Amino acid sequence: MAALILGLAIGAVRGFSRGTASPLKVDTERQKLRMRKIFGIIGSILLLVGLGSAIKTKIFIQHASEADGVVVLMIERSGGSGGGHSYAPSFMFHDTSGTLHTVQSKLSSSAPEFKVGDKIKVLFEPGAPDTAAINTFWQLWFTPVFFSLFGIALPILARVITRFQGGRRYF
Repeated sequence: MAALILGLAIGAVRGFSRGTASPLKVDTERQKLRMRKIFGIIGSILLLVGLGSAIKTKIFIQHASEADGVVVLMIERSGGSGGGHSYAPSFMFHDTSGTLHTVQSKLSSSAPEFKVGDKIKVLFEPGAPDTAAINTFWQLWFTPVFFSLFGIALPILARVITRFQGGRRYF
């Protein structure tokens, strides 16, 4: 009886014949497929967020007014549990009616991109100067680029990870 159980266990692990996969292998393949699907769905969502953000940024640029501005303050933000710090520029500009506005950038970086006193170009919606953004590539396009790259990278990463699972290389 023990030999029969041992034989069945070995058969289940190795497959009863070359034509049938073992239950363990089938389960692993299902897990790989599930992981690829989950990463694919998350990647698709991130890609859609990136695309939506790109469209929003493009529309903002098309309808925005431009003004000269100056960086007046670099606001330090703590990085949370990592303990790092980042810096967001606060800048002033005059809108089309001559009213002075001070706005803090939504984007901060660990290496300050600007210094106090830097002259900058500012884009803003005429009816909503609080939407102002500094007219540089990264200040305008960071969010669409970030989400789009992660949206593309996640399914690729899932594919690479599942190909190397179990110590086997399929390339």
